[in-house]
Amino acid sequence: MNLYSSLICRGLLPCVSLATRSRFWPLYKNIHDRDLVSKPSRSSAIPESLCDLLTHAYDSVAFHRARMQAVGLTPHAALTLEDVRRLPPTTKSDMTANFPDGVLSSTRVHAPWRYVASSGTIDRITLVQDFRKRDFARATQLLGLRMTDYLPGMKYLEIPPDVCANTCGVGRTAEPNVFHYALKALTTGNIFDAEVVSNLKGLAERQLVYRRLELPSFGGEGIAQQDTALDEYLALIERYRPHVVKALPLYLYLLALRVEDGGTRPQIDGGVMPMGSLMTPHMKRVVERALGCRVHEDYGSTEFSCMAAECGRQTGLHPFEDLFLLEIVRNGRSARDGEVGRLLITDLWNYAMPFIRYEIGDVASYHASTCGCGRAGNRLVIRGRMEDCLVSEDGSILTSDRIVDAVLAQHPGVLGFQVDQRRKSELDVQVVPRRDRSVHLDDVSHCLAHLVGPSTRIATRRAGTILPERSGKYRFVRNFTRAPFHVLQ
Repeated sequence: MNLYSSLICRGLLPCVSLATRSRFWPLYKNIHDRDLVSKPSRSSAIPESLCDLLTHAYDSVAFHRARMQAVGLTPHAALTLEDVRRLPPTTKSDMTANFPDGVLSSTRVHAPWRYVASSGTIDRITLVQDFRKRDFARATQLLGLRMTDYLPGMKYLEIPPDVCANTCGVGRTAEPNVFHYALKALTTGNIFDAEVVSNLKGLAERQLVYRRLELPSFGGEGIAQQDTALDEYLALIERYRPHVVKALPLYLYLLALRVEDGGTRPQIDGGVMPMGSLMTPHMKRVVERALGCRVHEDYGSTEFSCMAAECGRQTGLHPFEDLFLLEIVRNGRSARDGEVGRLLITDLWNYAMPFIRYEIGDVASYHASTCGCGRAGNRLVIRGRMEDCLVSEDGSILTSDRIVDAVLAQHPGVLGFQVDQRRKSELDVQVVPRRDRSVHLDDVSHCLAHLVGPSTRIATRRAGTILPERSGKYRFVRNFTRAPFHVLQ
């Protein structure tokens, strides 16, 4: 811990907790010190925090009360996890259709509340978080970063997806310097405006406490970035010397490829962290080899914040099970060890808008063995989005990480690709070659046919680039059929 970080962690943040309502720092310390990771259950009874949430939702949230009554669930009585699993999964459509009156608590606990728009890859929803949940969110986000040995006061660089450019057509720019922003507000006479004060607090936290430098998102060229643009990002990272870099997996992968092709390798002491979507094992190996640092995975979303993070062994994600109940289900039952299923999430600490057995749209698996770090309990492996899976001719699920790695690892001339399935047994594939590399489209088609089956019609063509989705994220596989849902139910 350097001197600046020590002053932040031992001086500023404890003082902020004493002087304000925020309990973010004590929460983080409590969670970190107690090591609240996955632990084996010693009883079939539900945790007290889940019982409290269900009772609150039954008493004050119309949607959840109707759900519980429909299956004869009374949270005021003693319940087991099997009782809770009788509740049907809650979908994004359920939350959207019943928003706001049906899904918001009629009791305004832990005020003030804040409206948040998720940046989901497929669908976006509006959600509400109470003040306590926001403290938990900030604490768990720091827990994810902590896996790189990061502490507040260390330098942190982020390259986020460009949501705005894909929704309103306006490119995203880096946020202003906190001191320049304050000086401008002072000279214009609006330094005490509520919006300016709020912005200043956010800028001060990000730039002075987290020392986060946010770079603009990659430009409109999509996956086919120019070498000069990638070199500029590498130079900015080298100049800032961050402890950790967080960016879209594809951004990190493209930077790594550029380093392998002769770009300057920046110094990153703590490592890099993918954000927003999955980094496949092959992409991870390329990034670690090219950038000379480790890739640290965590798992989170706008709805819930960080829910799980890797330890130094990197053998799967350790869920924060005292904060979230994570379930993996397949065909209406709990998935077996190593079996891919749908991920359901119950947030134990958002009382403004409870999420109970919420189907986030991701597929995952559990590995129930003791990690080499000594932590017991299940380890979580995220396999991708449900809509990014294919179903092979023999009926098995092909997750996006498996498809992506099969193509990229076997065909080094491929910069990126996109598989679209709109009809059964038909795939349309766009392939973007790496500059000055040869790619045989038939080889890519044969690679995919080996996965999905020989009877599938595969139409492959070259493309100049692949553009991001509305969320600013990139998808290598897009399934517009319901086949993955039918298999996993």
